[in-house]
Amino acid sequence: MWQDKHWLVQEIDENEAAPLAAALGVPVPIAKMLLRRGISEVQQARFFLGLEEEPFHDPFLLSGMRTAVDRIESAINQGLPIAIYGDYDVDGITATAVLIRFLARRGADVSYYIPERQSEGYGLNVAALQRLAEQGIKLVVTVDCGISGYEEVAGVPELDIIITDHHQPPERLPAAAAIVNPKVLPSSYPFAHLSGVGVALKLCQALASRFFVAPDEWDALFELAMLGTVADIVPLTGENRLLVRKGLASVNSLKRVRGLQALLTVSNNKTRQVDTGIVGFGLAPRLNAAGRLANAESAVQLLLTEEDSTAQVLAEQLNQENYERQQIEKAIFQEAEAMIQAQGGPKGVLVLASENWHAGVIGIVASRLVERYYVPVVLISLSGDIGKGSCRSIEAFDLYQALAACAGHLLQFGGHHQAAGLTIDRNAIDAFRQALEAVASNRLSDSDYRQPLRLDGDLALGTLTDEVMQWLVRLEPFGMGNPRPVFSFRKVRIRDVQSMGEDNSHLRMHLADATGEQRAVMWRAGHYRPALWAGLEIDVAAVAEYNYWRDRAAIQLRVVDIQQPHWVFDYRKAASKEACLKNILQIDKKTIVYGMNEFHNHSARVRFLSYYQPVPQDCELLVLAALPPFAAEQEDWLRALPELRCHLVLLFNEADRNAWRRQEENSTLNREKLAMLYRAIQQQGAIVSAAALPAVTGLDAEQVKTALAIFAELGLVFVDDEQRVQLVPQPGGEKKSIEQSQVFRSLRDQAVARKKQMDALFQRPAFAWMRRSES
Repeated sequence: MWQDKHWLVQEIDENEAAPLAAALGVPVPIAKMLLRRGISEVQQARFFLGLEEEPFHDPFLLSGMRTAVDRIESAINQGLPIAIYGDYDVDGITATAVLIRFLARRGADVSYYIPERQSEGYGLNVAALQRLAEQGIKLVVTVDCGISGYEEVAGVPELDIIITDHHQPPERLPAAAAIVNPKVLPSSYPFAHLSGVGVALKLCQALASRFFVAPDEWDALFELAMLGTVADIVPLTGENRLLVRKGLASVNSLKRVRGLQALLTVSNNKTRQVDTGIVGFGLAPRLNAAGRLANAESAVQLLLTEEDSTAQVLAEQLNQENYERQQIEKAIFQEAEAMIQAQGGPKGVLVLASENWHAGVIGIVASRLVERYYVPVVLISLSGDIGKGSCRSIEAFDLYQALAACAGHLLQFGGHHQAAGLTIDRNAIDAFRQALEAVASNRLSDSDYRQPLRLDGDLALGTLTDEVMQWLVRLEPFGMGNPRPVFSFRKVRIRDVQSMGEDNSHLRMHLADATGEQRAVMWRAGHYRPALWAGLEIDVAAVAEYNYWRDRAAIQLRVVDIQQPHWVFDYRKAASKEACLKNILQIDKKTIVYGMNEFHNHSARVRFLSYYQPVPQDCELLVLAALPPFAAEQEDWLRALPELRCHLVLLFNEADRNAWRRQEENSTLNREKLAMLYRAIQQQGAIVSAAALPAVTGLDAEQVKTALAIFAELGLVFVDDEQRVQLVPQPGGEKKSIEQSQVFRSLRDQAVARKKQMDALFQRPAFAWMRRSES
């Protein structure tokens, strides 16, 4: 169903934005977006928009850089074997490839080592370092790891080790030959948010002061640095923005890294330009798949090969591994969903464990569950008595601090605000779950579970001109620290809405306001279709982008959220009531369900009531799962519904309508039933007991009583005080019309009225169910 997101807009005064807009020659909405990103100086803005090329910072401002360069230069000149010790994620893979490419071109005897995720885990390990030493390696340069390897570095004194890393340093640093990390203090480096591959690139820039580097050699290094920087989700500001911009420009024109081009081919990229979205959601998962399921060796080889045929084979291999990863992810997600439903929905935090889950994939699934339910999630892969967990959190919940509060139940943990990992004894999981739930209960309020959606301001549809769109393009590349702009468009009216896609899971809309109109799409939003119709006025949050079709570009809105003060979800034509109800009951709202028996494993916030009970005042979501049983009650509900302050789901369907028709047919007296009863009386003889008639006719006692009243009114029978029925002879065989009976006419009129009312329940348009002030 829908997520009730909290729209947040940082208001920027027009007078504040106007001077910056004038100095840059940009529209005021663009100046406002710059100010929201903390960019207020004209020169800073010119760099950000790419109006002037921003220079890189001096790499020797990084602490330890000069020592590292001296030691590497010496090793190259002496012909000493060098090993690059990387990591199995995309940041580590690309950082490895950057240094291998650069050092090999300088004539270095260089190789690399990537630890295996499952057996070795993250970072340095003594056994691997000892094997490198036994192979004759004299100098090890780490990338994207090593800053926490105090004991590992000390354990192999025969090796010289240079650490390049970007992770938060511990209090005790390794006794390495050199440490290059922008987060190590004291530091005079102006930018602390480089990725691992970003630090590796800075090392190359520093080494370029000692070795000749052809200008076009940097293109491939920028492509690789761009890939790792985007994949590692570091802020795309400062130097990160500069190297990502250069890398994207090279990928889209020069195409230096053959492996990236092969990866784009197998990922079916058909867009005109590669952007951070394609990198983050298309390329990075395929490179990550190797390290998640097996060894990242093939990913490094792909980024190093100069042969198109080899690149194609390796890219297809990674694509297949990514497909296998997707299938594993899907199975884990489905099992986790079943667990969540079995426990009645999420309850503050989710802590789930299984022996069936691959430890290298549970982090992805945890992120998907956070996106779906917006609660902190811990997924644990069990192997024997030990479980390895991946944790993901929501904005208001500091996951690292929460795990620290539960440390007594854990064997090991680490991470940061919104992502972490842990190791736990199988027998401690239940106690850990209770402890984490208690921490969440103490630190989170109901409003914290409402997902924030940060907007770049309110716009009218008519303001989306080609000029504004061209400036929006200049805000790229988008990512962490520079999110893709999302605007709110208030009180827009739907002119047309259609489902699209093979399974109707997406929406296409035509929106209009007083200033203009726009086409719009909304992905994975088919569940909204029962609540949208032509003429409805809504607020939408959307990304403005170009849609390319047959070499023509048209402005299009990609809607990310819709808001309505009072939703009416109309499932009256849905084929499966059960499937609809399953989605509805996943919503974390105070829900009242009328017309359905209570069942097990539903959320504690769901209550099942009968139509004889009033709607509670705190109801947030009202579900009409079946029809009210009597016409009078339907009238009461029709009068009361528009005044309720809650969302409404119309779940009664054609099956309910048919069931009502059958019940109505069985309970209503018609000509055929009356004729049957009269013949039965004739067959019983002169006098018959009224009590015996139900058994011989199949009518119930109340129907018999009413029918006898009709016959008596017409003078066809006489019923005495003891309920004995006697036929009244009709002079001359006179026939009486049933229409002469006032009782019959009244019953018939009531049945007609009930049918009209029932038809009205199905024909009444959705907007008529809304509060009167909004319809």
